[in-house]
Amino acid sequence: MQWRIINDRRPMVAMSCDKLASKEYAREVTAAEGLPLRIPETYWVGTDVRELHALAARLPNRWVLKPNHSSGRYALIDTAAEPVDWVRLANVANRWLLPDEEEQGLGHWGYSAARHLLFAEERVGDSSVATSVRVWTVGGLPLYYSVDVATTLGWRIKTYDADFNWVERPEDHINPVEERSAIDAMSDSGKEALSVVAAALVRPFDQQRCDLYVGNGQLWFGEYATYSAGGLGARLPERDAAIAEKWKLPPMPTSHAGQEHFTELLESLPRGALSR
Repeated sequence: MQWRIINDRRPMVAMSCDKLASKEYAREVTAAEGLPLRIPETYWVGTDVRELHALAARLPNRWVLKPNHSSGRYALIDTAAEPVDWVRLANVANRWLLPDEEEQGLGHWGYSAARHLLFAEERVGDSSVATSVRVWTVGGLPLYYSVDVATTLGWRIKTYDADFNWVERPEDHINPVEERSAIDAMSDSGKEALSVVAAALVRPFDQQRCDLYVGNGQLWFGEYATYSAGGLGARLPERDAAIAEKWKLPPMPTSHAGQEHFTELLESLPRGALSR
């Protein structure tokens, strides 16, 4: 992962860090292969939240505001529960547009190459928070799945191998996660669909983490996590070893050969449905 951060400058890396380009790529793959995957609708794209405020009457009650070029930043909106504080939202969004730790501290080039924009999109699920399923892949194939589970000890992570067998973490020997996760609740056909969708979305990547959502019994596209905590997060040693064994680094990490479509996705003009 550190090698990728320092050396990998392929357009596909930038595309996977650009949330709007990633959504368009996922839409193309979904349509071409008839996948059971939904793509959250984009309502608005821009750099000035005042433009979005002018469209407020046309927005649904529930939506999300995100920066296109960063990680871990979002505002969940539900006007049925609480009115939007547009001044505060604009102040937060203006800070999002500035270079942040992804670019300046962690050296994550892909986020600096992504378009610096804001967008409002459809919020997945009903009134509850949708469940995120993180799919760890190498060479275009899922190796592990991880999902957060609410327990009496707080939120915990359950990890599964490619065949959806639970992989114990070290702390599970002391405080086992006995609660069922969203993956435990899936049928065999649901797990197969998850595996097929994930494999299709990561097919061209030597290594990638793809984050999907499960909401209202459907699979939704979330985003790619190209740098996965910069390779500095707490991991399972067995999972690290399995990924390292299979991950083949690209021989020409600055080449644009065969990357033309990823460049096109980055150069396209993103538009929101309410702005058309």
